[in-house]
Amino acid sequence: MAGRSCPSGAFSETVSKQVVSSVSTTLQIPASTPLAVPTGGSFNTNSTTVGTVRLAAGTYLVTFSAKATPDDTSLAAGVQVFPQFFVYDQVKNAAFTGDLFNVGEGPLEPAATSHDSYFSGVSQITVPANGETLHVYAFGYDSDSGAGSYKLDSAVITATRLQTAS
Repeated sequence: MAGRSCPSGAFSETVSKQVVSSVSTTLQIPASTPLAVPTGGSFNTNSTTVGTVRLAAGTYLVTFSAKATPDDTSLAAGVQVFPQFFVYDQVKNAAFTGDLFNVGEGPLEPAATSHDSYFSGVSQITVPANGETLHVYAFGYDSDSGAGSYKLDSAVITATRLQTAS
């Protein structure tokens, strides 16, 4: 890039990211047999393991997406369910150590509407020299602080390795 002028003189800048690889893992069984995810109570006790993906050392842009549908049979009338998804770089624990990023964007529509809900999130992470395994968990809360469930129809995590040009 050509030098630019500023009060103290000219400067140059170079910004370049090159995609060197991408790993996409479908973490969930097909939509024809969705996973029942419990809601309410303790995340550490009640969250559901959706899947894992092993990454080699490097810097990654990690994207997560999911499709969820309500399971109104487990809820009192008028109660809303708020799905949440968690990406950890280790097994979940009571101290929440290793929690890299979380995805949750609002409540599910009631089942009678026949509306699907979609969730997505992205984060840049750096994996240490010995590599690591990402663990993905599903959970959620109910608006009445009770317990219920929802159906996780699908979930995909994509890790795109980035390399900064020198």
